[in-house]
Amino acid sequence: MKRPAALFVSLALAGAGLHVLPVSAQSDRPTISENMVSGGFLSAHPDLRFRSSGMNAYDSERFLDAAEQFRAGARFADKPSQAMLAQMF
Repeated sequence: MKRPAALFVSLALAGAGLHVLPVSAQSDRPTISENMVSGGFLSAHPDLRFRSSGMNAYDSERFLDAAEQFRAGARFADKPSQAMLAQMF
């Protein structure tokens, strides 16, 4: 019975101009566009700067550093940083 309800919600959202991606198509890692990393953009957006630093530390398996960077990003209400921090815990 859950399938028809999910289909109804998806159709309702699509009718409202919102599109729902299937779970398999969604990335489970937050990403930052290359255009956003250039220039002084990150200096004006500390939430993205901390998220980017956290992802770099996470990829280098420096998990304590990554948690510290994600925590700083989470303080600026960066939802992907909050999600990564939660996933790490």
